[in-house]
Amino acid sequence: MFRLIAVAAVYCAAAAAQSPDIRFDRGGIRITPGAGGAVSVYAGGADAPEVLGAARTEGDALIFEPRYPLRPGLECRVVFRPASGGELIRRLTVPGGGAKPKARVEQVYPTAARLPENQLKLYLHFTEPMARGEAYQRIRLLDDAGNPVELPFLELDQELWDASGKRLTLFFDPGRIKRGLLPNEQVGLPMMAGKRYTLVIDAGWMDAAGQPLTGEFRKAFEVTAADRESPAVARWRITAPQAGGREPLVVDLSEPMDQALLLREIDVVSNGREVPGRVAIGREEMRWTFVPDLPWTRGTYALVVGTALEDLAGNRLDRLFDVDKFDRVDKNVKRETRRIRFRVR
Repeated sequence: MFRLIAVAAVYCAAAAAQSPDIRFDRGGIRITPGAGGAVSVYAGGADAPEVLGAARTEGDALIFEPRYPLRPGLECRVVFRPASGGELIRRLTVPGGGAKPKARVEQVYPTAARLPENQLKLYLHFTEPMARGEAYQRIRLLDDAGNPVELPFLELDQELWDASGKRLTLFFDPGRIKRGLLPNEQVGLPMMAGKRYTLVIDAGWMDAAGQPLTGEFRKAFEVTAADRESPAVARWRITAPQAGGREPLVVDLSEPMDQALLLREIDVVSNGREVPGRVAIGREEMRWTFVPDLPWTRGTYALVVGTALEDLAGNRLDRLFDVDKFDRVDKNVKRETRRIRFRVR
């Protein structure tokens, strides 16, 4: 009898030893032992969608790494399917929370206080990575009476964040902006010239760590007439630096331009090679400056401007937004440019 009890005890201990340990570890979920098995993670209630991520093995452990950080305090349902078969379900709460909020809106582009009534997009810059899936609940556009404008923005299933999670691209509804489309004819533009509006970003918007913004953000602006002309590169004014130093090359533009495109669609070239340096944007996106990594040398240079550069209304150097169309995507599309020559003496 004693031997039977001892055997049973050993068996139970062995079974307990094989029961996997499931816990949060460095932002992911570690299952030990779990190698060879499969795991699915669900955030929220029974009908919650599956969390996007990838699983990998590390020794005898299976580690699930979510694509985006999970919010502290969130309850997750972990479904582990061992290689030997069966299914094990654990409910875990994401650790953390209680930290002091530190995320804030750093800047909204355009920075100008006057925007055209066919303004195409805004760039929202935050100091910390932000939670996905909240943008359209946390951003409002108010008219001059303080009333919300109905559906001014294009609401996409996949919000347009950069890789850092700190910059969101927010489009006004193109269907309401572009003439000849049904939403434009039936509903009209989201904003009207001669009126004032306020962009409001709610303080309750959570960052990727599950903390709200440090406070509400507001940007008030006046709306001017629609811009339906291509940017006039011929009217740009270039102030060339002197040779021997690293003074900035200054380009004053004829109108405010798209801030993100200004950073990537203009290069400085000498003798067929791009000059390395640092770009800065100022004067309400009407000034482009370039400081080279090495001192300027005497000679002829060129400012190479991609025709994809846009003004605030989405008008490109080579095409108006109103007549733009969705072309077939070709990964080998050649970049078209305009060149503006200048001399360093």
